[in-house]
Amino acid sequence: MSAYTALHQQLSELADLAAAGSLMAWDMEVNLGSGSFERRASQSGSLAGLHHSIYLEKIPALLERAEKENGSNNELNLLNLIKIRQDLEKNQKLPAAFVREAAELGGNAMPVWTHAKKNNDFASFQPWLEKIIAIKLRESEYLGYSSDPYDPLLDTYEPGLTAKEFTGIFESFIPKLKILLDKVLQAEKPETNFLFQKIEKEKQLSWCMQILESLGFDKTIGRQDLSVHPFSISLAPEDVRITTVVNENDITAMLFSSIHETGHAMYEMGLPAAQYGLPGCSPCSLGIHESQSRLYENNLARSLEFWKYNFTGFAELFPDQLKQNSALDVFKAVNKVALTPIRIYSDELTYHFHIWLRFEAERELINRRLSVKDLPEFWNSKIKSYLGLEVESDSKGCLQDIHWVHGSFGYFPTYSLGSLYAAQLYTKAKQEIPGGDNELSAGNYTSLKNWLQEKIHSKGRLFTSAELCQQATSETLNPDHFLTYMREKLSLIYPDTF
Repeated sequence: MSAYTALHQQLSELADLAAAGSLMAWDMEVNLGSGSFERRASQSGSLAGLHHSIYLEKIPALLERAEKENGSNNELNLLNLIKIRQDLEKNQKLPAAFVREAAELGGNAMPVWTHAKKNNDFASFQPWLEKIIAIKLRESEYLGYSSDPYDPLLDTYEPGLTAKEFTGIFESFIPKLKILLDKVLQAEKPETNFLFQKIEKEKQLSWCMQILESLGFDKTIGRQDLSVHPFSISLAPEDVRITTVVNENDITAMLFSSIHETGHAMYEMGLPAAQYGLPGCSPCSLGIHESQSRLYENNLARSLEFWKYNFTGFAELFPDQLKQNSALDVFKAVNKVALTPIRIYSDELTYHFHIWLRFEAERELINRRLSVKDLPEFWNSKIKSYLGLEVESDSKGCLQDIHWVHGSFGYFPTYSLGSLYAAQLYTKAKQEIPGGDNELSAGNYTSLKNWLQEKIHSKGRLFTSAELCQQATSETLNPDHFLTYMREKLSLIYPDTF
């Protein structure tokens, strides 16, 4: 057995352990009883600590042997080895006991946050959030940074990106969005009431699954369940789970969250299974991951082309309510710009103000310039400043997202990056797919899936986000593609304004 094969085998076994942890995480949010969280937190911590200990024990020597053996004889192997070396150097900075402690803390904080959100009780979650921030600060110290302790946390999700660079992108991007938003807020609003009719949960789920399968979601290796907060999780390219939330009086809540998670799922399903355990079989970054979910949710499923084809099936759910409506009406309704304090219900335009708020809050908390007890006031002030909204409760304010419970500081910026990458990738895909818009208007999504498979999914984590974007679109990240995309869409919805 070659040294590279031995390294791959060991990493595959470690991936199996990680998959067991992912399965426990999925089960915790889908099935677990409230009285079981403490034990599950301990189990998750033990497994995370075991994984980390085995990794640090086995991988260094195997990697050194593989590096000496491979040299530059095999380009794919070399790319994997470069990434594995980077992973090892990072993981060696984190003690196994710390990894276990962090995993346990997130598990124990989960039921506290769930209760706090349900009962609008920030005070009960405050000490837990303080513990989570403290442990993230320790993580930053372990990993090291030059000037900003937020940087190593952001790097976890978007390798190579710094807080200063993200700030630079957004300080030029947000003012242009604000100009669009101000125009829209003065325009006549499209009608949306026809969307909010009661449709039974099972009927919604059945129609939704038909849509997901048409997009390319493979039910033989994927499944959808219900959870408090929609998410996707992958155990391997051959076993991917997504969840959704059903509101019987708003089918769009379930439909678009499901399509969003399907974008994530198809990325995971499209990774090269032969490289399981290696960087080549893991996603490039969270920004690229979010580009896949937001491309399917927004660029495709909120497009006029999508509704021209799928309107008939949608109308069958509303045989009476939609007699006077058309595909254009649905397109306008599902793209209506409407101010809301809830991120997951916000439209494409205002969504980025929600992300900017969270980025600012995270960075202030991690840099100790904002205390946890002052977070609600900070949050409410920012949402008032950016969108003119009054937050009626912390449940609809700083308690609304699950990310901080998991310790996912640095995650939120990838949502906006995902939208920017999505617009750029979608624009290029339609240029290169034979038939372009006509193909999509006919409900033929296979070519789009294949294009993404070739340009994004098959590359795994062998390249950076910037490199992958350059390879796929012939340019680095360019926010102007998103702005152009939004102006074109808004001009169809608000023709008298744009």
